[in-house]
Amino acid sequence: MGGMALLGSEWFIVIRYAATILSIIMIVFAIQGRMWWWLIPLVPIAVVWNPVLPLTIEGQAWPALQFLAAVAMVIAGIMIRVPTPREGREQRR
Repeated sequence: MGGMALLGSEWFIVIRYAATILSIIMIVFAIQGRMWWWLIPLVPIAVVWNPVLPLTIEGQAWPALQFLAAVAMVIAGIMIRVPTPREGREQRR
């Protein structure tokens, strides 16, 4: 959501890096947790916000995508669960 305030500025590149890195991390967690359906919103976020090969999206679509991506990442962060190994559970008790 902080990226919306930086739209059009030079600092938006930082938001692009952060969004891409966080979405890739969440993709790894979704794969580990076998929650494949979360790849549907997370992979496009990793591609569209990629700062190395940036996509240019004009008009009102870009701020709308910013909001939808933020909502998708927050919900994915809450819903994705990675099972802990059995050995780790025994050591914690």
